[in-house]
Amino acid sequence: MSLYELVVGVVVLLLMAVMVRALSKRFELPFTVLLVVWGIVLAQLALYLPYPLDQFARIEISQDVILFIFLPTLIFESAFNLDARKLRQNLVPILVLAIPGVLLSTAIIGGLLYWLTPLSGIYALILGALLSATDPVAVIAIFKQLGVPKRLSILVEGESLFNDATAIVLTHILIGVAVSGGFGVGEVAYGVVQFVGVFVGGLLVGVVMALLFGWVIGHIHNDALMEIPLTMVLAYASFIVAETMHLSGVMAVVAAGVMMGGWGRTKISPAVSRYLSELWEYFAFMANAFIFLIVGLLVNLDELLKSLDILVWVIVAMLISRFVVVYTLIPLSNRWSGIEKIGSNYQHVIYWGGLRGAVALALVLSLPPSQFQSLLLALSAGAVLFTLIVQGLSIKALVHRLGLDRPSLGERLGYFASALDATREAKKAIPALEKYTHLQNSMIHKLNKEYDSKAFYWKSGRKRLVHAELSPKEEHSLLFLESFIIEKKSYYAMFTQGDLSEQDYRDLSHSIDIQMDYIHAYEQLPQATLHNLFLRRMERNVLHFLNRYFHNSKILQRYSRYYTARDYTKSFAQYYGSMKVLEALPQRAKREGISDKSLETVMATYTQWHKSAFARLEQTFSEFPEFVERMQERRIRRLVLLVERRVIEKHLENGEVSQKLGNDLLASIDHELRQLRGYDTQGFNIHINELLNKVDFFKEMQPHELETIKTYLSLRIIPPHETIVVQGEEGHSMFFIARGEIEVIHTQGGKERAVGVLKGGDFFGEHSLLSHQVRNATCRTLTPCAVYELHSKEFYIILQTFPKVQQALDSINEQRDKAMNA
Repeated sequence: MSLYELVVGVVVLLLMAVMVRALSKRFELPFTVLLVVWGIVLAQLALYLPYPLDQFARIEISQDVILFIFLPTLIFESAFNLDARKLRQNLVPILVLAIPGVLLSTAIIGGLLYWLTPLSGIYALILGALLSATDPVAVIAIFKQLGVPKRLSILVEGESLFNDATAIVLTHILIGVAVSGGFGVGEVAYGVVQFVGVFVGGLLVGVVMALLFGWVIGHIHNDALMEIPLTMVLAYASFIVAETMHLSGVMAVVAAGVMMGGWGRTKISPAVSRYLSELWEYFAFMANAFIFLIVGLLVNLDELLKSLDILVWVIVAMLISRFVVVYTLIPLSNRWSGIEKIGSNYQHVIYWGGLRGAVALALVLSLPPSQFQSLLLALSAGAVLFTLIVQGLSIKALVHRLGLDRPSLGERLGYFASALDATREAKKAIPALEKYTHLQNSMIHKLNKEYDSKAFYWKSGRKRLVHAELSPKEEHSLLFLESFIIEKKSYYAMFTQGDLSEQDYRDLSHSIDIQMDYIHAYEQLPQATLHNLFLRRMERNVLHFLNRYFHNSKILQRYSRYYTARDYTKSFAQYYGSMKVLEALPQRAKREGISDKSLETVMATYTQWHKSAFARLEQTFSEFPEFVERMQERRIRRLVLLVERRVIEKHLENGEVSQKLGNDLLASIDHELRQLRGYDTQGFNIHINELLNKVDFFKEMQPHELETIKTYLSLRIIPPHETIVVQGEEGHSMFFIARGEIEVIHTQGGKERAVGVLKGGDFFGEHSLLSHQVRNATCRTLTPCAVYELHSKEFYIILQTFPKVQQALDSINEQRDKAMNA
């Protein structure tokens, strides 16, 4: 086939894909199923009709075309648009189906076919492995059309992503065994080790590639022509690098896609992110169109009819294996503690929705020449065809019969509320239409009456739904969920305008996600959701490590300031987010007919959160007004620059400024915006003399003595509610408070007792150094604090050099011991 013929063929196939798409929408049939059917028809017509259709009779598809051209696009698009958080929540059942499930399915299909058909043992297993890879493209399209629960889509799509990788690795291992001719215990053991290495290795390659490309994309600002191609390069580079290293390319693309869809999405410029998903959806449409047309073109009806008796057994074995895998392994995974159980309705859909597709055909095309090669191709094509046509066309009826297409109560309430809002806004626009279109009064009256009737219909319909199905507890939960959505939107708005860093935004979003999941599961709020606890612990451990081993380094000082600045920024975001909720909630509740009692409960909770966030902001301002003022100035400057940017974009759109000069202005503004992002920790710079003027025994020292003392002290900025020293631990330093308040807590007999509160000019931690004993109390910050740390080595030098200091410390330490034991 010449290059010209290839181009013509691609154009014809694309045109046919568009026509099939139109037919699928017209008759509400699965797009991929119609593509396969049309491919079969096209292949038969090509045998008899002239150019350009005759070239389809000669088409030859290499497995590399599917694996290296189409598959990375399909897998990356699916992984990128998958909800990474929900994937993590359902990872146990997904991996159980995708790894042990594929192995079990391979064994069942292989065993049955070896027993019932002429296939040899190894080739029966190969056919079992490649037919264990599910392809839910048709099913997911139906799910989106019907609006099935999100979790079911995650389970089906997540299983497909991982079991594709498992099936490909397993098939290649079995092909190696077939070529070598050996199939003993040693080969099995080697295969298991190889399987784990290839699978995990591909995962690591994908993660590393995503981190690298995410870092690069994060340094590009609002350039779609760079950011979008880099995501495509990531998809293919991950696959190629992994395959070059003889690892799982599919697993690498899955890992890269999930990473970029979760962690990496905040690296992408907000303006680009809006249409990146749609662009990848278009790429996936193109790949699916070509793949499933090719599937139809590859079906040889003559070979299929010749092997029909064996094909029946293949289909039976495939259905039996899927039945055993789903109805055995899912109930076992349900026993795993801490995961939401998968009900029988979901299991039925997962079983019947296990369609086969392009991966199976790509794998069968990669088989080495053998006596079974043509038979395996016919059986694979027939099995794929059966699942796409029989299961693909009946899955919609199954979903409907199980009631999984029925919208949730919240979705139905939202439906009525949206329709009512649209009707009211439309009615408001009628007077303007009268002014500009010169409508007669009778027509205006008719329109007003019509929209009054529509508003009454939507309002009364929602009211009936609320009274019939919404319990007080569900009403309460629904209002909280709507509040969380408002709050999360406010966080995203702050992130896009530079008020929140990527990590702060992810941390706050994680908090909202936990609360929403808990409300869905238990219809109540969780106990603590402010921070991602794992990240919080990790940050504290990093701070502790730096303090222990790099206490005099600039790294510690920078990190402690960054840590405190982040605490302030998140407090400000929570203050702003709760304020947005309090402003919008009464109107939302009135629109949706929520009772006053539920509204008061949610408003009271958010009012408390709002006051708490405001109190934290006030604490920071009272201790570090310089820092807060600098941060607020940066925020105001960003907001003003964003207004400038919108005006220039509007002028560019209207042609009021040339493209070059307009882009120059935008580039200048973007540069200023980048300079204003992040934290201005210079506001934490306080002069050490501020401390020296507050500590009594420093006041009595000579200037040259104070200069020596200054060289031994290192400044630390610490956020509120952080523990600085812990009772019972070995002491390595003492601390002087320049700003802030620190609570002293003594534990005795398992009970904590607040001993007192230390303020600017006070110090703590000296007892452990003077007595060479463990800490006798715990000290925890109540507000943001500036403390100067004096480590043990320098502490003992000062005591030897300045006896008056030791006398003062001994006297104060004795008084504190008496107070502690009182």
